[in-house]
Amino acid sequence: GAVPGWAAEDAVGKVAVVGRPNVGKSSLLNALLGEERMVVNPVAGTTRDSVACEYEWRGEKLLLIDTAGIRRQAAGGEEREELDRAAVAAARVAISQCHVALLLLDAYQGLTRADLAIAGLVTEQQKSCVIVANKADRLDAAARRAFSDSVRERMPWLDYAPVLHASALTGAGVDEALDTAASALAWRRTKVPKRRLNELFARAQLLRPLPVVRGARLKMQYATQHATESPTFVFRMNRQAEMHPSVVRWVERTLRSHWPFDATPLRLVFKADPPRRRRRNALARAEGASSRFVKMPKKKWRELQKPFWQREKFVAQVRERNRERRRASQEARRAAAAAGGLPAS
Repeated sequence: GAVPGWAAEDAVGKVAVVGRPNVGKSSLLNALLGEERMVVNPVAGTTRDSVACEYEWRGEKLLLIDTAGIRRQAAGGEEREELDRAAVAAARVAISQCHVALLLLDAYQGLTRADLAIAGLVTEQQKSCVIVANKADRLDAAARRAFSDSVRERMPWLDYAPVLHASALTGAGVDEALDTAASALAWRRTKVPKRRLNELFARAQLLRPLPVVRGARLKMQYATQHATESPTFVFRMNRQAEMHPSVVRWVERTLRSHWPFDATPLRLVFKADPPRRRRRNALARAEGASSRFVKMPKKKWRELQKPFWQREKFVAQVRERNRERRRASQEARRAAAAAGGLPAS
């Protein structure tokens, strides 16, 4: 089910505040809204319903949602209340429907396995993410740096997400978190021009050629951005090969060097024609086709796969030649019979 007031087709940017229980999600939203809209209680699990609030930030309309804390399925045992189960399910739905997730962590208590599980869920859904280290007012500068290093070390899949230190109690860093979320929303809607994208990677391959695979060098024939909710780039390669992680990282760094896509994951897809189709295109070009990628009829393709002496055209030519020879032989016998009085058979 959908979150009340949270239409999946709505064009308004959707920002969900997610995290484990009692990390200060409701307090952070109250600090953002400037009023006590959410119930705050030191007891974990106070928020049970996912509540959406309309909010305008620097001229842009947003939809903010406070979610229930996501915990492990075994937390609370088999006797966990049905309301608690429904709250966790609603929080998962909110993550799947949002554009940007504000992942709240408790900087004072440190990272837990629940934090890592929620971060994995955000990454799996390909959502933009801003990591907010709450309760940072209780830490000094050295402790903050140590916490940021710990996040980078234990959450390497969220390397695109900035780590911001904030305090829902004092309001410090809250505006910066929402500014970053608004920037991520803008980048999610960005469409990179196809011409500039291909010019970039044409120059990049001159400076750093792709590796050689099975005796031939990999090349990007062209690149394009698909019109999807999450930024997706498709690269057409000259041959099928599994891309090494270092090549994928180089492609992403090259993209982000020109279009940063702040706090937003990039989905990179590498495609190539299968060998049979590549041969079909080559045969089609040999037959005089001008297009680079040609859809050849299957019957003609199967015919071209045969040895030349078995192809219909060649067989027809041989039959016609044999008919001509038989016709010429018959005419010669008739002429000889007429001259010598022999039978013409």
